[in-house]
Amino acid sequence: MNDVTKAPENEPEKTEVTDDNDLRVQSHPDTPLPVQKKKSKKKLLLLIILILVVIGIVASAIVYFVLPKSTSNVGKDDTGVASATKFESAKVLVSDASTRLSGQVIEVTESTGFGGKTADGFGAYSVPPYKVADRKYANLPGSSSGSSYKGSSVDASKNYKALTDFFKKNKFKTVSSGTNTSGINQWFTQELQYITYATYESSNILCTVWHVDATPTAIKNHVTSVGCADKSSYEAAAKELDQFYAAYTKNDNSGAEHVVLGMPTGSDGADNYYNVTLYQEDPDQLDHQFQGLYYRTKDQKEWTYFTGAYGLLSCSEYNTDVLKKAFKDFNCWNDATKSYSSVM
Repeated sequence: MNDVTKAPENEPEKTEVTDDNDLRVQSHPDTPLPVQKKKSKKKLLLLIILILVVIGIVASAIVYFVLPKSTSNVGKDDTGVASATKFESAKVLVSDASTRLSGQVIEVTESTGFGGKTADGFGAYSVPPYKVADRKYANLPGSSSGSSYKGSSVDASKNYKALTDFFKKNKFKTVSSGTNTSGINQWFTQELQYITYATYESSNILCTVWHVDATPTAIKNHVTSVGCADKSSYEAAAKELDQFYAAYTKNDNSGAEHVVLGMPTGSDGADNYYNVTLYQEDPDQLDHQFQGLYYRTKDQKEWTYFTGAYGLLSCSEYNTDVLKKAFKDFNCWNDATKSYSSVM
């Protein structure tokens, strides 16, 4: 469900200009000038200068009236999002869009850059990853806003149409869309059927809408949601995540251009060590959605990537003194006792 959109390099954005080499004013030197008797060289020179001035005026007129004109870059975007309605924030947009929905509201108890979830862990809404500027990876934002409604499949379909009509009316760019796609709910490990979904973009906001069949879960119904985040939140998050992408790709000279990173959460280890985990996606890995584990001492500037985990790692994976210090008291699985334990 995480479609990646590419941010323009260096906002404000550029307008596309066609090649002006097809529009050239030529003086046709093969055409002879009228012959006039007894003209002095000085008068001939003045005549040539006059002709050149006329040519210059004609060329300027062609450039002005024929070639595409560049306009102010303020509010422009080279991905075609300049015409979208400018909402003050993602939160304001979600509030406006939600007035068009009906049914039972799903209570969101936690909202982060990952999306929103309910008290029982169901992912009520999500937001799309986004490539900020010239970065090779995409990232989730630091924060998000969203709302979610449940009801019958018919009600959910009506709500979904109301949302897509809302974004079309406000001239948001459709980044991606799909139907009948199976996927893991970001907060919920159970695979669900996404009846239909779409991601949208404006000059300052990114959104995801979906209709999912959540009848196999505790929701016991169909769900329609809208989740949005401000591009400024993606940009701030990317500045913090750059260091982790550098650590993750340190031994990969080609770089990982399809990686998605979420915001980190950290804890203290032992002996001045510190660890961080963050949500990652990498299609080159066996489990392409996982938690990346990183560590460093508090006086070190660079992070070290340890491994990716889908669930708990075996306690035996923490097999060096450094790892035991960095991830002390980290939850792990004891293979010998077949029980939960922690790194000692």
